[in-house]
Amino acid sequence: MTAMTNEKTGLTADNIIAVTRIPAEYTSPTNIGAYIWSTLAARDLGIITPLQAQRRIAVTLTTLAQLERHEARGM
Repeated sequence: MTAMTNEKTGLTADNIIAVTRIPAEYTSPTNIGAYIWSTLAARDLGIITPLQAQRRIAVTLTTLAQLERHEARGM
């Protein structure tokens, strides 16, 4: 998932264009949740340290806190 995740925002791209290997410039709530779950799984499996997991998730949550919301749907 890190290949698809913007290090500055912590948001995961919806897809990667196979030919150019360029990540999309948009995401979804599902992709964001999957990134957080995969970060926790990587931590639990010892692939990354607890501190690395904490930092990655903190970046994502900080970005989410700053995004505009569509009040009618809460997204």
